[in-house]
Amino acid sequence: MELITIIIIGVALLVMSIFDLKERKVISILPTVTILLALVMVIHTTPIKIVYGLLGLGFALVFWEMGFLKGVADLKAMVIVSLTITSLTYFFIFLISFTSIALIYQIAFFNPKKYLSGEEIPFLPVFFITYTFINFIQFINLI
Repeated sequence: MELITIIIIGVALLVMSIFDLKERKVISILPTVTILLALVMVIHTTPIKIVYGLLGLGFALVFWEMGFLKGVADLKAMVIVSLTITSLTYFFIFLISFTSIALIYQIAFFNPKKYLSGEEIPFLPVFFITYTFINFIQFINLI
């Protein structure tokens, strides 16, 4: 059951990332339904993960206020990924890997012309990459 949830959420994050890359926006219902699906799975399997989801929401709001996250879909993606975290240790690994991957992603795709014109870089792929990375680490139990 846990593996099915990981795959479904991963596919949803991939679809959201593709929308973000192509359209620069995400259909609002997709991340909302994914959060609801993740909540149902979490309540059914491991209710303590709701705490990590709330922590993720808190950090998402802080990142949003700092200007690191730009849209509501980014906030929702942070909550979605946080709901899949299995322990506080992995939550901190998630935060560290998320900020590291985000910085590398921003540097790799920085374009001065687009920056000066106010065009933003699609950011949801960072969540998909981080989600894949953190679930890989959790799966092989490196820590």
